[in-house]
Amino acid sequence: MVHVISYAVHCGQPVSGLVVAHLCHNPACCNPVHLQLMTQKENVAQQLARGTFCFSPRKRKLSRDAYPLIRMSHAYRNVNALSLAEQYGVSKSLIEKILYSNY
Repeated sequence: MVHVISYAVHCGQPVSGLVVAHLCHNPACCNPVHLQLMTQKENVAQQLARGTFCFSPRKRKLSRDAYPLIRMSHAYRNVNALSLAEQYGVSKSLIEKILYSNY
């Protein structure tokens, strides 16, 4: 939530009931020029419109046997995390944990 701190430092405290959203569509970005206040509903609608909203309707457990296959698909076939999440029926955040940490 560094982007929220960045917004507060550079633009002032966010208004209650609003979220700090990324105009650049990069969740890691904390550039205050790329941040904007909006309602959570507006933020989700934007994410749905651009295809970056991440949810998994099929909350499935993933066997650790799949971890190497996921890493190989990402590394050698350039399959992105969202596609892998859809393929395995899990959340994008779980796939990112598998790809980018010692999970």
